[in-house]
Amino acid sequence: MEIVTNADLWDLEDRLKNQDLKLDLILGHSKGRFISIDYGVPMVRVGFPVYDRAGMYRHPVMGYHGAMHLEAWSTKKQGMGA
Repeated sequence: MEIVTNADLWDLEDRLKNQDLKLDLILGHSKGRFISIDYGVPMVRVGFPVYDRAGMYRHPVMGYHGAMHLEAWSTKKQGMGA
């Protein structure tokens, strides 16, 4: 597993395209959806802005309840949910 910090979406797309990076999941805001669609990587929307999902501001992503929401969204996106 590799954790990349101080990178933006252009850097992520460059790594996917030119460095043969394989991803299981993208955690990011709505602007990452294009990379998700183009490369077939599931995406969980967190952060700001999330403008393509109505009512996302109601769901926490921090603390205990936020961790539970992120875990549920992640397993659902990766096809592990029931």
